[in-house]
Amino acid sequence: MADHRKSTDNRAQDSVAGLRFLVVDDHKFSRHITIEALKWLNATRIVEAADASEAIALLKGASANDRKSAASSELARRLELSDDRLFGQGKFDCIVTDFNMAPLNGLHLLKAIRTGDAGCARDTPVLLLTGFSDDHLIASALNLDVNAFVLKPISRVAFNEKLSRVLMRPITLEAPEAYAAVDISEPVEPAVENPASDVAKTGHGSDFKPGTRRLVDVPVADLARMSADTELMLGEEITLGQDAAGPDGVVYLHQGTILTPLLVEKLIELQSIGRLPEQLKVYK
Repeated sequence: MADHRKSTDNRAQDSVAGLRFLVVDDHKFSRHITIEALKWLNATRIVEAADASEAIALLKGASANDRKSAASSELARRLELSDDRLFGQGKFDCIVTDFNMAPLNGLHLLKAIRTGDAGCARDTPVLLLTGFSDDHLIASALNLDVNAFVLKPISRVAFNEKLSRVLMRPITLEAPEAYAAVDISEPVEPAVENPASDVAKTGHGSDFKPGTRRLVDVPVADLARMSADTELMLGEEITLGQDAAGPDGVVYLHQGTILTPLLVEKLIELQSIGRLPEQLKVYK
């Protein structure tokens, strides 16, 4: 068992060695904790920012450096590289940011990345550090295709596992306009009603009809296995049979949302930090 765990840790550490990270938090001690967790994984190329606006400036600067480097490269010209993530030395491979910062929070940063306003690649992986008081932000983060949530205080083992999954699984992006329409302000009412990008993301809106499929109660922990099984069955899918909502009534995902493997991972994360019940109703 010890040897297996050691080899797993080594693989996780190998996956981050050499990558460039941006750590964003307005509390210096919290940044230090996150940076130490990355160093424990053998990460050495770490840049820190004290808030979202500083992070956006760093991302824009890194992107400009990449374009300048690529423009002077004969190989880049021959291959007609246009994606910042294929360029040279300046880009960031992953961003770890806190939710609660002022005047711009982690959602402002995530939205700037997904819309392209931050200047970096729109699919740059973003992990959001969250506490138990951030319920009103989670729905917006899901609509902005956050890669993962990380509960504070950071557990190095859990951080390892999430970071490894994030780096190995690219996301499929919506158009910039879909992310621009996501409301990241704190809602006055506890429930978030049908964000603008819901229909585009899930393929369903208020017209969703379950047809002849059965509505069943499923433990959130079992959704990963069910989602993997349905990928092998043409025409089959798992669909939410009820809104997935947090303890304060904030709707994270609406009824009719197709549960892709990536969404299932996020639901499991939310359940593990106490933001979802142990079971959800799904159509199958």
